[in-house]
Amino acid sequence: MGVPEQDRDVAASFAGVSVVLEADTIWAVWALSDTLYKFNSGGELLGLLPLPLARQMGPLPTIDDLVAGYAEMGAALGSITQVGDVFITEGGDFVIQSVQSRGLTFECDLVIMDRFGQPQLQLIGSPRLFLVDGDLYYFDDPATLLPNRLLVVRRRVADR
Repeated sequence: MGVPEQDRDVAASFAGVSVVLEADTIWAVWALSDTLYKFNSGGELLGLLPLPLARQMGPLPTIDDLVAGYAEMGAALGSITQVGDVFITEGGDFVIQSVQSRGLTFECDLVIMDRFGQPQLQLIGSPRLFLVDGDLYYFDDPATLLPNRLLVVRRRVADR
């Protein structure tokens, strides 16, 4: 998991993993890691790519933080950034979504980066991204009270 032994019990409760397949390559992120992992189809680790997250990961809460009470738990969870999703665009860029807890809700950030980890676009406080399909991005519509209402955005990239 990449966390110290004394933090493994807490870290194990953050089981969020997102993967995307690209031919015979598996790209994966884990909730408490600021790294994109590259595996072959046999599960062998081929490489690591640091993520240029807008907000630092923050210190991992302790067991005491999580059991002290609702306010303490909320404050502890709100101080860390969790990586939520990884997508790959048609052009080969990575789209990484990270989240921070805000009480009963959460706030998302989005970074689009190239194959070398260089940010191409960073959105702080973006709507939640559900899907990247070609050049279409499907976001939760933050301006509506209706459930399951999406914003569909087309990204156009100028020649690099």
